Amino acid sequence: MSYDSKDSIFFVNRSLLYTFYGMSDESNVDTIDIPLQLLGRLADHDRTINVVVDSTLFAVEGKDFEILPIVLPKDSSTTMMKILVHRNEQMRDDAFITWLRLVDSEDINAAKLSREQFELSFSDKIEKPDWWDDAFQYQPFTVLRMQFYLDVIGSMENPKGPNNENNLEKLAYVKFRLNLALAEYFKEHGVHFVDENGDTVSWGQ
Repeated sequence: MSYDSKDSIFFVNRSLLYTFYGMSDESNVDTIDIPLQLLGRLADHDRTINVVVDSTLFAVEGKDFEILPIVLPKDSSTTMMKILVHRNEQMRDDAFITWLRLVDSEDINAAKLSREQFELSFSDKIEKPDWWDDAFQYQPFTVLRMQFYLDVIGSMENPKGPNNENNLEKLAYVKFRLNLALAEYFKEHGVHFVDENGDTVSWGQ
């Protein structure tokens, strides 16, 4: 980027998996935050960011999701794209997917090399999150393992922290809570917790 070229904006991550699963029946709308990062110089004024929908699977813009106006605040290098997602019964069977793309605005360009593209998937069922293999390398994903995780932790948030924080202390604490819950399960039932494949569930150290 030359000194006098327009600054650009890009997605910090390439995709996100969201589920309403485990939320109360009254929770029919939620807001998803997707981080954006500036490539260039800070500015002394707010800058508008443009996003378009390239394509969707099941999802209908304006009905199942809404992209709220996006602004990069003055003197800031980061911001959040906020998307309202609406729950419906079909999400219990199908994942709704939308492919988003940053485009140039009057204030700021979209970064290239695929960093302007993002895949958002949302449903109302148990899904394998993108972070699973990284956080739990030796614990294969199964529905009952994920159900146990949700029951104990209460959310689909990455145990190493959002936005690729790689917080190993947080991961260790999450594993401690999961292993403590396994011990309490054994104390109450007299047997180890197993998944749908009959394998004893563990969470490592």
